[in-house]
Amino acid sequence: GMRFQVLGRYYGSYYSDWNATSRTRSEDTAQSWKIPNYYLFDLHASYKLPLDLAGINFEVFAHIFNLLDFRYIQDAMDNSEYNAYYNSDDPEKYGHTNRSAEVFFGAPRFFNIGLTLTY
Repeated sequence: GMRFQVLGRYYGSYYSDWNATSRTRSEDTAQSWKIPNYYLFDLHASYKLPLDLAGINFEVFAHIFNLLDFRYIQDAMDNSEYNAYYNSDDPEKYGHTNRSAEVFFGAPRFFNIGLTLTY
């Protein structure tokens, strides 16, 4: 009655979002900043309890998401002037890089546990 499952996911070749109005120079044809590739692993477990109370069966479960507690960038905005180091006077030096991207980190390790009743 016990089950374990480990799921792995790979995220690769994602690029930061960009706004067409932020590209004010015709020679600015550079690719937006590429988000670093990453893996995530989740653990799922369940156990059917050996109980049968008036036809009701019990199963406990647990899920651990981001099992290895990786730090990763889930999403980004290219050349952000709000939450990044932005220098519009020198776009060759700072444009379309990790220094000019507004990044959004993914969730750290988290989990949930529960009980399922089947009747």
